Formats: sequence, structure tokens, C-alpha cells
Amino acid sequence: MLNLLRLQAELHDMEHQLKEIRAEDAHSNDPIRASHITDFRLIRDWKETGDSLQYDLLVKIGEKLTEYNAALSQALDLRGTKPPTSREIGFLRNWLLRPLMGNDFLNDIEHSIWEVPNIPDLVTLFSRELEKDVFTTFLEGGLLDLYHRIWGHRRKQSDSLYPGASFRSYDERRIMTISNSVGAILSSLLPTIATLVLYFVNNMLIRIGLIILFTAIFSLSLALFTEAKKVEIFSATAA
Repeated sequence: MLNLLRLQAELHDMEHQLKEIRAEDAHSNDPIRASHITDFRLIRDWKETGDSLQYDLLVKIGEKLTEYNAALSQALDLRGTKPPTSREIGFLRNWLLRPLMGNDFLNDIEHSIWEVPNIPDLVTLFSRELEKDVFTTFLEGGLLDLYHRIWGHRRKQSDSLYPGASFRSYDERRIMTISNSVGAILSSLLPTIATLVLYFVNNMLIRIGLIILFTAIFSLSLALFTEAKKVEIFSATAA
């Protein structure tokens, strides 16, 4: 970002210089220089036979624009990348410090790369298989931690890259399968349960209240189990 700001400032300064040169040429007593303000061919030809400040500056502006557009394109490409999660950063820090893993091999200024002030600059190079809805995030986060503490740590992992290390890896595809399964079950149960409950309720006022309740639960389920946008949730609820 600082590089973009630097290039913008340089281009702005060059633009200001070009305006000054054009103003000087327009008021010049030399008829050839005075014609530079309206005749680009004369500017180019005068560069070969004499001195053309406008042409030289235009060439520099073109080179600077090429550099600026390349930097802007890189910045736009980076916007499409995803930042790492706090869990990923935490695991990386633990990996760097543990003796059986990184063994704190970054002991100079490089060690500060993974500190908190630099976290906004970090990106992930590989796409995640997990969707980032609220339930899946909870499933791979707090719920997975709870499972690991109760049962997961007891299971052996023969394909571990670091035998003897006190951690275990979990397949993202399995987590995604569990998340999708829970979502599918819930999507089929909600309408049927709502229909069944309403069937046994004869009081119209209570029935209307239950409809409002089930509609709210449906909207909440969309927000928790999918990555639907607000307008999509409103549309689905209204339908």
C-alpha cells in the first residue's frame, strides 16, 4: 500500500511539472515552443533535433504509469486472497516454538513476522475446503477442541509428520461432511416439525405465535449454517 501511495505522489508531482512546462511553452517567445502546446508531432520531432521538456516528462510519466498499474494489479490480486484464521496463526506460532518442530529457528528479526502487528499483512496461499459459516467455524474451533480434550487425544495417528509431538491433525473434509450432514438434517427437520406442531395446536393466536417462532428459527438457521447474505435470508424467509 505504501508503494502505491508513493507512486501516486510521484505521478501527481509529474503532472504538476507538466502543467508548469506547458504554461511556459504557451507563453514562450519562441514560436516552435509555443506550438508545443497543441502539436504533439512537433514535440516529438523537436526532441530529435532540439530540446523538448514536455516529451521527456511524458515519457517518464508513461513509465511511471506502467509501474503504478503493475503495483495496482498486484494489490487487486492480493485482495482476492484470504487471511489466516487466529487458530492457524496460533498453531504456526506453537510449531515454531516447539522443540520437536520448528525449535525456534527464527531467532533474529524474522521472528517478529508472526507477531500481532503484522497479522493484517498475512495471507493464505492455499484455499480452504471448509466453508466459513458460523456453525462450521464453531465446529472446527471450540467444538473440535472439546472433542480433542475428551476423546480425540486418545486416538493414535500413525501418519503424523512429527512422532511424539502432542498434537493431532484432523481432516477438513470430514469436518465439512459433518457440517453438511447437520445442515441437511436440520433443513429437513425444521419444516416437518413445524407442520407437526401446528397440526396439534387449535388456538389461532398460539398458532400464529408459533409460526413467527419457526420463521425466526428458520432465518437463524440460514445465518448459522450457510454463508447466505442478508438479502438472500430476507428473500428465503419472505418466500
